[in-house]
Amino acid sequence: MTLNRRPISPPDTSAEMLELIAKVTASISDRMDGQDHAIEEIRLLGREANAQIIDRMPHTVQDMDGMRRKVSESARAASNAQQVAEGAEYRIGQLRQQFEEAEGEAWRYRQAYGKERHKLKIWICGTLALLPFFAILVAIILPPLLGHYPATCGAMGGTWHVENGRAYCYFVKLAD
Repeated sequence: MTLNRRPISPPDTSAEMLELIAKVTASISDRMDGQDHAIEEIRLLGREANAQIIDRMPHTVQDMDGMRRKVSESARAASNAQQVAEGAEYRIGQLRQQFEEAEGEAWRYRQAYGKERHKLKIWICGTLALLPFFAILVAIILPPLLGHYPATCGAMGGTWHVENGRAYCYFVKLAD
């Protein structure tokens, strides 16, 4: 595929070129002057319209000042509210941390208490299991030991008797 290109003919003279450039420049300048004039007319119309609007609404400026004050007060109140909220969030974080620490301490206390309680249960069970054994042991061993002395013999309900140089503690069972 070949492209058909027309050869560009160079301008005949540089004078013609300058004349063409001058015409284009003059045309652009005239258009810009016309646009400047139209823009200036639009500005004047805008100023007049603005003045008419301001004249028709004299309280608007005062209302806008009041609105500005209200907006600035609202902005200050919002800023204060945000600071209070941030402080509350910080305090909530501290309380959560304290709660977690207290919860951990309570868990450790429950663990230690459970271990100590388990030890106590073992001691109680051991004591209760050995109590009958100790009672039998005391019932068997204690009377002969205490029977060697007159005061303890009487305390046990026995009678102290001395015969042939030997002392005895004996118990009499009365028949019913």
